[in-house]
Amino acid sequence: MISNVREEAAILRKKERKRAMKSKYWITGLSSILVPVMFGVFTIVTTIQQQHIARQNREKDRDLAKEQRAEDNKLADDVRMNNVLNGYFEEMSDIFTNKNISFDNTMTLTMIRAKTVTSLNQLDPTRKSIIIKFLYETKAITKRNTITFSVDLTDAELNNINMSSQTKTNANLRYLVFSGVSLVNASFRNRDLAYSNFSFSYLTKANFQHSNLFGVNFHGASLQQASFDNANVSSADFTNTDLSGSNINDTQLLLAFSISNGILPNGTYGINRNLLLNPGGEDSPRAEVSCQPNKKTSPNPSDSHSYYSCLDNGTVKLEHCSVNLVWDEIEEKCDFKHVYG
Repeated sequence: MISNVREEAAILRKKERKRAMKSKYWITGLSSILVPVMFGVFTIVTTIQQQHIARQNREKDRDLAKEQRAEDNKLADDVRMNNVLNGYFEEMSDIFTNKNISFDNTMTLTMIRAKTVTSLNQLDPTRKSIIIKFLYETKAITKRNTITFSVDLTDAELNNINMSSQTKTNANLRYLVFSGVSLVNASFRNRDLAYSNFSFSYLTKANFQHSNLFGVNFHGASLQQASFDNANVSSADFTNTDLSGSNINDTQLLLAFSISNGILPNGTYGINRNLLLNPGGEDSPRAEVSCQPNKKTSPNPSDSHSYYSCLDNGTVKLEHCSVNLVWDEIEEKCDFKHVYG
């Protein structure tokens, strides 16, 4: 009995040793496989991380280099524009202080214009504003009876200049001459621009908020989307002016000297009512188309094939007759030509 127990115990110990050897064998085998795999995975992950870090560093270096180049270019532009500005002031100072130069001379004004427009085209809006203020203070771009000359700035590019007054309401810029100038997105907020000349200028999105525009000449100007909040436009001339998209209101327009043939904010054409022919001085009222009481239309004196529809808000809309028809003022309709005795 005891011998059987011993034999069974020996057999169990032998089986346990075999299992232990098998486990050791599998562990050793798996270890020999897993360790290289894990090392390989670690190497790959590390490499990917290093590549990602290297890429980030390269992008950062590239961005820093780009920012540095932009800063260098800005500094270079600042130096260049300051040199242009200083050179312009030196030349103008020499001209204005030279007693041998006559400002009634066309050649002198042409030279000043050339130097001014050339310099303006090389400057940013801030420096352009400095030149304009300089010219205004020297009365070189104003027009009054006491001023014998004015520098022609036609075709000058003055987009985005800021001539607004930040500290004083209606700061003086009277009699300014900006005829035929590009002034897109220019700002004249809080300025007294009375009797200034903006005829045939491009003033899209210009800002005239809180400005005095009494007697200003906007004839033929483009004032699309311009801002006239709280602006005084009394006696201003908006003849042939494009005001589409602007916020000028009917109350302001009623105070204007003329809105004849101007495109109003609502897309209609403006005419002046009840203005009589007066061939007097330059400031006299001019002959204009007028809508008579109880009339829904008004003839177009410059074209018998078209007419004006008189709208209730005081504005008009230009209408055209069909081909071969003319406007019959008596019948108020387009018809074949009639002769009334």
